Amino acid sequence: MFQNIINDCRNLFIKAASKYSCDDMTKIWKRNGKMQAFSKAKVLKSCKKSGASMQQARYVADKVAVKVKSKRVMKAQELSKMVMSTLRSTNKRAAAGFLKYKKAKYA
Repeated sequence: MFQNIINDCRNLFIKAASKYSCDDMTKIWKRNGKMQAFSKAKVLKSCKKSGASMQQARYVADKVAVKVKSKRVMKAQELSKMVMSTLRSTNKRAAAGFLKYKKAKYA
């Protein structure tokens, strides 16, 4: 009985995982040459660290995720510019913090 339940759960998990497979997601071509799947959570985290409120960070992450969805591969610099422009329209101080962080990280 329990084995049937375990098998059913495993099958549901496999179906759900294949639905959100990394192959269907946008890949980000990082500055070091590696490819990585787009992460909305990383955009949210970077917006929060730059000084945006949680509501503003969610808004920016949602807007960027919609724009990124249409692309198969995107450079990290392009993604940063997209986040920056969306963040600038939401919170200028947080946008300045985001720019300062990026310049320090890649200087």
